[in-house]
Amino acid sequence: MTAHRDGKRPLILADAQELLPWYLKGKIARSQNDAIDSMLKGSADLREQLRTAQSRQAAMIESNDNVGNPTAVNLIKLLQRIEITKQQHYAVASEPDFFNRMLGTWTVSRPLLKFAFVTTCALMIALGVFFYRLSPSSTKSTVGNEVLVVAPAASLIVSFSADATAAQLSQMLAEVDAKVIDGPMPGQTFILDLNDAATLDAAIAKLRSHPELVISAQRR
Repeated sequence: MTAHRDGKRPLILADAQELLPWYLKGKIARSQNDAIDSMLKGSADLREQLRTAQSRQAAMIESNDNVGNPTAVNLIKLLQRIEITKQQHYAVASEPDFFNRMLGTWTVSRPLLKFAFVTTCALMIALGVFFYRLSPSSTKSTVGNEVLVVAPAASLIVSFSADATAAQLSQMLAEVDAKVIDGPMPGQTFILDLNDAATLDAAIAKLRSHPELVISAQRR
């Protein structure tokens, strides 16, 4: 007699592999059981899978024996712990973040506004650091109780191109050995202080040699 799994087709090896857990428990039809017995004799792979299933079944039985049957007290404690965890998760998820606390809840659904705000702050800080480094350490002196502005030895009024970058401005200042004492003013104009007054004309010529960056350069 040929065993069938569903009454429509013979039992094949793949069917036997799926039925191994029920085979071990004795919960399959007699014809299926006989077919698996026959397949086990001719398939080393199926016998190995059977041993694996037996090991898992033994481990589950041993685990259940160690844990014991669940009690009503343990079940209540477990449910309470689950509820506490859910409440903690909800509290963390509903807590407003830095932007919401500072700018209000209107930024919750506006990630682009958050990005623009961060970018603007970073740009302002970068420009502040750049011009701070270019500014002179001190342009004032004190006489008695009066503060007098010390005139630089030589200064220039320079208008840079609107396309000039901060790196290019720094390079130009380094080439003429100058520093910014005022600016930027309208027209991307700065007042530069030369460290050596003797190089005033040479500095003007040097600046004018870069028309792609310098619109005008003249004595102050």
